[in-house]
Amino acid sequence: MKICYLLQGRDEPEIALQYAVALSKEDYVVLSLNDDKWRNEAYFTLVKNPNILLSTSTPFAQEGDLSSARCWLYQMKDALEKYDFDLCVNLTEKTLPTGSREAWVKMLGDQQITNAIRIDRDSETDPAFAATIKRYYMSTNSNKFAVSEKFRKNARRTADVIYALGFRRKLTDVIYEGEPWFVFDKNTAGNFSANLVYLTEQFLLGWYPERVIFHTMWKKFLGHKQIENTNFVETESNGEAKCFKKYDVLPSRKEVAEILKQYQPLYVPPYEFIADEIVEEDKRSVVNRMIDRFKGKQ
Repeated sequence: MKICYLLQGRDEPEIALQYAVALSKEDYVVLSLNDDKWRNEAYFTLVKNPNILLSTSTPFAQEGDLSSARCWLYQMKDALEKYDFDLCVNLTEKTLPTGSREAWVKMLGDQQITNAIRIDRDSETDPAFAATIKRYYMSTNSNKFAVSEKFRKNARRTADVIYALGFRRKLTDVIYEGEPWFVFDKNTAGNFSANLVYLTEQFLLGWYPERVIFHTMWKKFLGHKQIENTNFVETESNGEAKCFKKYDVLPSRKEVAEILKQYQPLYVPPYEFIADEIVEEDKRSVVNRMIDRFKGKQ
């Protein structure tokens, strides 16, 4: 079984790069990085790795913003053009494996998983959720949106004002919502990438579009097919043991390296990634170093 991982490096590009290297030992990876500097470095690092494609279709992806879902959809498109895979799985650098690749692939095979995504509610039966979907939210692409609850509250207040003024999203389809993590087969990836325009037509300035777009597209375009109503990522909200775990704050680089090594024994982390301490060049003048020594600072 060949898996293609759609990996977004949002906040920790160095972690994302090492994650991609570990995943690529036996599978494919389509990697996107928000950081321009690291994107350039990754290009030279990965140029000889045929199992990793550095995607530049969407140079930015942020939790809660349209860019996140759009990036995964474009990564699907890139994967279809580059690789022959059985399943595609979406991840970020903060969604790390809890076990080995061997156990993960065995579970997928034993349970015959071809398509899986968790759906929790819909706009037809949940009026509060429908009201959320009908609102337009500004500044979701701001760096503060993903990290500041105060900023998100202000976005909700602004959305309420816009809603009260009569500017509301017209729902032409029932909208479905759940956790953003999925496993899709190649046919599903092809269907979704062929309907990219649906994302911007329906969910521009939406609230966490990645939590609704794949679920709604499944129901709209592939509702006749069987799907497992589950996901394989452990979050604080579900608390269930899963094959991957979403971290709000990542462990140390050394711990991340151990996690990746547990997942893929073929992965060897570079020394600079796992070093306990990196000694920086002392840029103080000779006089200032002497003064600091006298004061007992060194």
